[in-house]
Amino acid sequence: MKLGAMILREYNLRMLLGNEVVTLQWARKVFEDIYEVSVRYKERGYQTWYMKALATGGFEPISCSMYLSLETMAIKLKEQELMGSTNAE
Repeated sequence: MKLGAMILREYNLRMLLGNEVVTLQWARKVFEDIYEVSVRYKERGYQTWYMKALATGGFEPISCSMYLSLETMAIKLKEQELMGSTNAE
């Protein structure tokens, strides 16, 4: 689990991701309404996803954070930029 993450596994939260129901394990705020969320598949193990927090209380998947996609690269660059400005203060 990453530093600053909220533990979710004890709440037994589930969501539909693709065509599978996954169980949320932990969530870490990246910036604004974007979170990195660890999910557990019944058969395939664990993955981490970047997700947008919804006003209704759920999450909307953006991209698997374990793969290199345009969305993942943009989120990682923004996080590095924000961390750089935090370290400079």
